[in-house]
Amino acid sequence: MDNFIFEYTDKNIKSIIDEKYIFYLQHIKLDNIYINHENIKWKKYPLVDNYDGTFFHLISKDYINSDMACCPNLIIQCPKLFKYNPLMLDQIEENKKRMICPHKIQCLYILKNYFSNNKLLIWSRMESTPNGKRTRIKLLNQEKKYIVILEKRKNGAILFWTGYPIVYDYKLKKFEKEYLRYSRDCDHYETYYKQGTPTL
Repeated sequence: MDNFIFEYTDKNIKSIIDEKYIFYLQHIKLDNIYINHENIKWKKYPLVDNYDGTFFHLISKDYINSDMACCPNLIIQCPKLFKYNPLMLDQIEENKKRMICPHKIQCLYILKNYFSNNKLLIWSRMESTPNGKRTRIKLLNQEKKYIVILEKRKNGAILFWTGYPIVYDYKLKKFEKEYLRYSRDCDHYETYYKQGTPTL
């Protein structure tokens, strides 16, 4: 497990993000992850301050203009907004603004070897998005309370879409019910492969 940092400040947030970006490139954004024989692709664009947009999505949350605390994990203290926050710039549309979340940064370690966990619950479902209906493949780690979401394109390509810690138990139960409905309706999502090696 990564070393935990319990204080996130304006002084250290940029260096933490730089460090975590290296971790992301070395341990998360891998080229040898397959699902159903399909190599998972990684979105790079749009770039955010020269970081992959996907990385920034993993470490940020939707901006809520209220006094609600940034982090549900009270061990990690942080200001509501950091001075360094390129997803809060004026030119970004209000409904697309996001804020850096130390809790999500802290949970990045869960994604190391995520796909080699043979206890993941995996299912797919059609979901409505701003760009129309899309097939989303979900991979749930119940123990760590973390979910990864992939998107299957019409051409068969599978993109890593996002991932995030599940803060509330009711949301975890919601995902578990989704999986149960799926598993009752049909077989598992074909065969799940880890790091390029089939799980037999």
